[in-house]
Amino acid sequence: FRWRIVIHGGIDGYSRLIVFLHASNNNRSTTVMNCFLNAVARYGVPSRVRTDHGGEDNDVCVTVESCHAPLEKGRSTYTQRIERLWGLTNVYYNLFHFLESEGIVDIDNEMHLCVLHYVYLPSINRDLTAFIRQWNNHGLRTERHQTLMQIFVRGYLEQQGQRTTAMQEIFSRGAGPAAETVVQEPSEQGETTSRMQGAAMVDWPDRLPVPQNHYTLDNATLEQLVAQFNLLGGAQAELRLDI
Repeated sequence: FRWRIVIHGGIDGYSRLIVFLHASNNNRSTTVMNCFLNAVARYGVPSRVRTDHGGEDNDVCVTVESCHAPLEKGRSTYTQRIERLWGLTNVYYNLFHFLESEGIVDIDNEMHLCVLHYVYLPSINRDLTAFIRQWNNHGLRTERHQTLMQIFVRGYLEQQGQRTTAMQEIFSRGAGPAAETVVQEPSEQGETTSRMQGAAMVDWPDRLPVPQNHYTLDNATLEQLVAQFNLLGGAQAELRLDI
């Protein structure tokens, strides 16, 4: 956590579809939970979840168990797959080292880290979003060149007849495709939502906490920065060195 930037990711084990990749300045379980809930809203409730032993996954674990879905902890080939995706962040890794070597960024200076996060977190998340789009839509030779999204949808269509909440929502309301889902009766739908919201309130200690940055930019400074710089404007290769 040299620059106190953490990337959390989730992947569908059946299709290898990336359901979320998000960079933030903390490793709190609530942050991972928000990513997980956004993925659930888009792809459906997973039938099982595999995580590592990090405390940042605590809220997700409580939520999954409250929905009576199987939960597996520990390193596996599935978690290793997503770790291969971190290569796209090498450009920022090298850039931040360069900024340090030039004396532009001091990692022991809270203000420097605050500004680093302000300037680069939007760019990192933009690049992660672009990578997700490219990854999820690239074809696999072993699957007759179907994309991961097509494989994902195919898996859903194969489960169309199953009585699952997510399946019923997709095929009755025309919602988008989702991942493997929790099997439950229709009457349990409201209870599941309530359990998920309740589980998100559980506060467990994180195993690998990222030190909190206590420096904050005041409103006047933020307004000046917003007016003067477009953090996501210009060519991607510029890497915001002008800021």
